[in-house]
Amino acid sequence: NVLSSIFLAECVLKNISWGCRVYISDSWNILDFVVVVSAVIEWIPFIPFGGLSFLRLFRVLRPLRSPNSVPEMKVLVNTTVGAVPRLSNVAALGGFIFLVF
Repeated sequence: NVLSSIFLAECVLKNISWGCRVYISDSWNILDFVVVVSAVIEWIPFIPFGGLSFLRLFRVLRPLRSPNSVPEMKVLVNTTVGAVPRLSNVAALGGFIFLVF
């Protein structure tokens, strides 16, 4: 609840300072808004929306915002993401070996 409160405060302050249209124009802010709204809905005791807790998993995506502020990190993330498709052969070979042995 403490982290959700901090995210809620961040969301409210950004909405006040930037305005709603500017805040929603950034896709990362939309992600933050969805996470905050799902947390706030779960705080309401008489509404049975316990099934929204999976939306909190999107908080894992928040660290991906850092490459925008650190250029060297952006190169590292792009290289890592570019290497993932090439790992399919290695994964297939590993799966075959696991299946055989």
